Amino acid sequence: MGYDTRFELIRSIAWVRRTLGIRFGQGFINRVLYPPKLRVQRPHSVMIRYDKTFSLPLNTRSWIEWCLFLDGYFEYPLVRLMQKLVQPGDTVFDAGANIGVHTLLLSRLVGATGHVFSIEPCTPILKKLRRNVALNKIENITILPYALSDESGNVTLFWREEDTNEGQATFWANGATNTTEMVRTVTLDQLVSEYNLSAVHLLKLDIQGAEFKALQGGYNTLLKHKPILIFEADWNWEFSKVSFSEVQYFLEQLGYSLYSIDKRGTPVPLSQNPTGEILAIASNHISLLM
Repeated sequence: MGYDTRFELIRSIAWVRRTLGIRFGQGFINRVLYPPKLRVQRPHSVMIRYDKTFSLPLNTRSWIEWCLFLDGYFEYPLVRLMQKLVQPGDTVFDAGANIGVHTLLLSRLVGATGHVFSIEPCTPILKKLRRNVALNKIENITILPYALSDESGNVTLFWREEDTNEGQATFWANGATNTTEMVRTVTLDQLVSEYNLSAVHLLKLDIQGAEFKALQGGYNTLLKHKPILIFEADWNWEFSKVSFSEVQYFLEQLGYSLYSIDKRGTPVPLSQNPTGEILAIASNHISLLM
């Protein structure tokens, strides 16, 4: 590939944005300066310093990696929230870890005395996750190549091979999927027992509609340890035929209060039919929100 003048301009802008922590203007860059069509036609491999701590290789064709390249973080409100909630020494789970950007952040937050269980079943993304953890020589992360669900066994995973958003693998086929893979499923309760964990402090779920299955598979863990929960409610729930009210009732019966998360990473009252990132927190952790 020859010299890409337009991309080199974007590279300079991206460096400034990451260095100064500029969060606005991504839409303008995507629409005008370097639109998605160019991202797909002219992908670039770049390396950034992530969270001032980690080396992170990126391919700008990927939507998540493009966002990291432009802004330094992906889902920055969620990053801010985890920075408030996660403490040194905590044991946390990142299910649907993708390439590991939240896993890496969590590994720094829990420190040498804490541990991160990073769960990602989709083979192409799992390779990137393993590469990113190995590149940074991190010792407090355990990578688990499974899908978190309500029972142990096997399930078919569906995704679209050409999709620039690589984090869309689901348990349910839809009109956009064209690739399948058989993966092993495990439950949260099973993992907590297998690793003999005395505490679980946080569970982050971004598993494309299987969130309720994962919560059901962690019933005993939620009942006993009351970990903080962060999960995404989105359009994939339609395929799983799960309503938000079902999930809310399930968690409230276990003593959880639910919140939406605003653009500053602050918990706010739930809206009607909420979508996006949801925080569920039990009374033992409420003080962390103060």
